[in-house]
Amino acid sequence: TLLGVFSRLYVPQLLITGTADAAVLLAPGSAIAGPAGQLLAALVAAGAIAAFLATSSGLLVSFAGALATDVLPGRVRDFRLAAVI
Repeated sequence: TLLGVFSRLYVPQLLITGTADAAVLLAPGSAIAGPAGQLLAALVAAGAIAAFLATSSGLLVSFAGALATDVLPGRVRDFRLAAVI
C-alpha cells in the first residue's frame, strides 16, 4: 500500500527494529520536518483516537439496543435505561 511505500522511504529504521506498527505515527513527522510534521503526526494520532472512540460508542449503542429489545420489555424508556447500564 501507499503507507508501506512511504514508511520504507521515510522511516526505514522501523523495519530493522521490528516496530513497523509505529510507521503510521512516525512517517508524517519524518516526511515533513519541523513543527508542521509534528502537527501532522498529532493530527493522525487524533484521527486514530477519534476512530477508536467512534467505534466504541457504536458498539455501546448496539449493545444497549440489543439489551433493550431482548431483555427488557422494549419501550424507549427501557432503551435509555439499557444505555445507562
